[in-house]
Amino acid sequence: MWVYVSNTFNEKMIVEKILKSATGKKIEGLEIDQLQECLRKEINGKKYLLVLDDIWNVNPNTWNELKNLLMDGERGSKILVTTRNEQVARELKSYVYPLKVLDENKYWSLFTKVAFELGMEPKDSELVEIGKKIVAKCGGVPLVIMTIGHLLFGSNEKDDWLHFKDNEMSNVIEEESDILPSLKLSYDHLPSHLKQCFSYCALFPKGYKIKKQKLIYLWMAQGFLQASNEDCLEDVSNKCFMILLLRSFFKDPQYDEWGNVIACKIPDLMYDLAQLVARTECTLLTLGTAKDVDARCRHVSIDCGELKFQKLLHSNGKLESLFREFGHLRYLNFSYMHIEKLSNSMLRLWYLETLDLPHCDKLKELPRDIGKMVNLRHLINKKCDSLIGMPYGLGCLSNLQTLSLFVVSQIKREHNGIEELNGLNNLRGKLNIKNLKYEENGKLANLEGKRFLQSLILDWGRTNDGEVQGSDEVVLEGLKPHPNLKKNIISSFIGVKWCSWLSSLTKLTSISIKECRRCQRIPLLDQLPHLKSLSLAYLDVVEYISDEASNNCSTFFPSLKELALYNCPKLI
Repeated sequence: MWVYVSNTFNEKMIVEKILKSATGKKIEGLEIDQLQECLRKEINGKKYLLVLDDIWNVNPNTWNELKNLLMDGERGSKILVTTRNEQVARELKSYVYPLKVLDENKYWSLFTKVAFELGMEPKDSELVEIGKKIVAKCGGVPLVIMTIGHLLFGSNEKDDWLHFKDNEMSNVIEEESDILPSLKLSYDHLPSHLKQCFSYCALFPKGYKIKKQKLIYLWMAQGFLQASNEDCLEDVSNKCFMILLLRSFFKDPQYDEWGNVIACKIPDLMYDLAQLVARTECTLLTLGTAKDVDARCRHVSIDCGELKFQKLLHSNGKLESLFREFGHLRYLNFSYMHIEKLSNSMLRLWYLETLDLPHCDKLKELPRDIGKMVNLRHLINKKCDSLIGMPYGLGCLSNLQTLSLFVVSQIKREHNGIEELNGLNNLRGKLNIKNLKYEENGKLANLEGKRFLQSLILDWGRTNDGEVQGSDEVVLEGLKPHPNLKKNIISSFIGVKWCSWLSSLTKLTSISIKECRRCQRIPLLDQLPHLKSLSLAYLDVVEYISDEASNNCSTFFPSLKELALYNCPKLI
């Protein structure tokens, strides 16, 4: 029995369709209880296979009622459900089998059956080669392969196929087939805010690897998403991204070490759909090519390459002018730029939410009064290795969610210490605190109050033991993080005694201790239940790990997969 369900999951309608498929007769005029009785009689004692095709949404109560109706069949009967939405599959609480695109051999076999007479591959090797290039553009999607195959059937001229490949194929997908209308049904089922989020993706080039966090920052800057008082906007945005991924609007997700999605791509056909639904609202331009921008366009993306953009900006040489002219900016990306200083003129960007500065390796100073940028949520400054300190007032940014790098400065009159971190308890993701050799009191950072941090680097910033002598042991003890921490790296600490808190962080999955040249022993770590990676490097005097023996040998490093030891000459 085969029933096409589509977007309306109605028990009465589905039962009518099941009966029609089973009996070959259309059932009309019966109430739901009469239909239920007819269905029980029809399947009673019979072994059946029921396919419920293309379900878009499901009410758990309705689904349970339908399942109960179908229980009268013989043991071994099966129900197969197809859906484009992985969430629907999960709600059915059954085995989920994700369908993948066809591999090269299978999609060529399908194309051969449709495009060539008698379903056999022709002897003309050049025509076969052209055909394989055409099929490779179909993304392994059977619907596309069959549509293209039917269009090419009966034409075996190489010139015609080449012209089709180079000039007509994209138009065929958009205008002459049911491919995009079929995909658009997926789009039509999205709520309005997700439609905006998806169509905005038309600003990226086809095949581009999209970083999830960057996309989320852009969505937030556009105001596509709203959060209640109880929810964090970043969490709401992440949920929206995952919904689009589960509904196959994105593909090829890449994950970090904790299973979080960090990047993805848009399937080629979905990209075509994004351009279709975005219409004139989003325009992608390539530097050096001529293209008119519609007067109704609201979003423009320029693919000009990083180096070209650097030259473009430096030829103007006036960041102050940029800040003055674009005072309503909410997202600003200066990644990989050769900027040495961001002046207070940036304070004109009152609405700025995200300041993206990764790999600005010449940047020495952030705006002096950055604390006045009260709407700033993300300060991404990883690999800004020339920063000499953090400005006073940074701790006033109560909305700050991301701070990649905090540099402790030796010059306290111009920069503040880690007390600026004290109230920033919404920080999440990764935090690197550098140059702790200039700090005296680790407790001022209040790391224990930062429950959303996943990764923490504590770097004293020493190149040799005699560079600066500080209160390393006191500082490290005061830098106790929240128990939710998953990764901890400690570098160039020169205390003899280790902190008491490391072995209490039971959610840690990765620990790295390096260049702690005076440390005599490493604390007991073998009982950390989730620890997968342990790296010890350049520990000159360490002879053993802890002087306390574990009493539970059965759980000795229960999850450890990677142990790395480098230049630990006395460790036996």
